[in-house]
Amino acid sequence: MKNLIVTFLFLWLSVGVFSELLAQGSDMEDYGMTLCFQPYKPPPHTYFGILSSLNLGQLSSYTPGDLNGNPLTTIEHNPHARFSLGVRLEYLLGDVKNPKSFITADVMFGRMGFEYSAQDSVQSTTLEKMLGQYSLTTTASAFTLNAYYTHLLPGTYLGITAGITTSYIFNVEHYYSVTASRAILPSASTISTSDSGRTMQYADTSAADVNRLQLGVVAGLRYDILLGRVVLTPFAQFEHGLNGILSGGKERMQVFRVGVTIIFAL
Repeated sequence: MKNLIVTFLFLWLSVGVFSELLAQGSDMEDYGMTLCFQPYKPPPHTYFGILSSLNLGQLSSYTPGDLNGNPLTTIEHNPHARFSLGVRLEYLLGDVKNPKSFITADVMFGRMGFEYSAQDSVQSTTLEKMLGQYSLTTTASAFTLNAYYTHLLPGTYLGITAGITTSYIFNVEHYYSVTASRAILPSASTISTSDSGRTMQYADTSAADVNRLQLGVVAGLRYDILLGRVVLTPFAQFEHGLNGILSGGKERMQVFRVGVTIIFAL
């Protein structure tokens, strides 16, 4: 009788364990079927990013005027960085899982600055010639659109970019001044004096009219660093203007831009 009870309990436990395992197996099978029938979502073609950059600007063929309206033929460029913020939209071409090229559009807002210095003679209030130190600064705000094609070098995340650039500039300000060891004789272009007449701010009439819409070409390099679901992209670009920044002039705007972009999938 005792052996029969033990045998019955053993069979009862065995059936219970087997039933539980069968139920679990059915649940896992249903889960596997659910995975199998999940709709496949292909990788996106379009990506969105936020970018920031430092900008160094200069003007090619730039010949500003001195205190008396004569051209300053020998000038020296003084690089000074400005800052830009913007967004990036990117569309991958070809195989999304292994892209080799894409089209990019950057929309940025920032400040531009062009700073120069020069030396030339000026007249003192006693009509004597003396050496004057010129400081020539032009600043502006700008909305910039860069649209370009990028090709990745085989087997790397290093890309070469080339395209077009368009800028609309506004809030343009010129600050031209000259400083000498003695009081300077004012001219018709004089705006204000300081330091007992030894420093004089003046207006350059040749810089009065500005072409606000600037067109040009852009080229550069970029490198993509994969960080999970985002991409960190340092980049360097050179923008060369095709039309003069001053009306009737040959001054071409040139901007060297270094920055970084954080890119997300849309």
